[in-house]
Amino acid sequence: MKSFFLTFLLFFILLSCSNNNDSSDNLNNNAKVLRVGMDCGNTYLVKFFDSYSNIPQNTAQNTFYAINLPEEYKIENLEIHINYRLPNENEILNCTSEDIAYPQIYIENVE
Repeated sequence: MKSFFLTFLLFFILLSCSNNNDSSDNLNNNAKVLRVGMDCGNTYLVKFFDSYSNIPQNTAQNTFYAINLPEEYKIENLEIHINYRLPNENEILNCTSEDIAYPQIYIENVE
């Protein structure tokens, strides 16, 4: 009877422990949505925080055109965590170069 009680207690403790696998709790925001850029249609600019270390090499103060940014994240000054890649040749936007020629990144996921 004692071993049954200990087994039950151990089982109850294991079930009651929460396992926080929610990835959004573990992700730090790595960028901020700035505004619509001036020369790539209605594509938004995002700026990576200086503390984020995986920024593609650029000369635009860590600011990029965000290709494929979902509509619900097109809010000025919104801090987000993005997973991205460099765009393929057929994904690169045709911009007018009326403003700074910001580099482009392709957004794969936003949280």
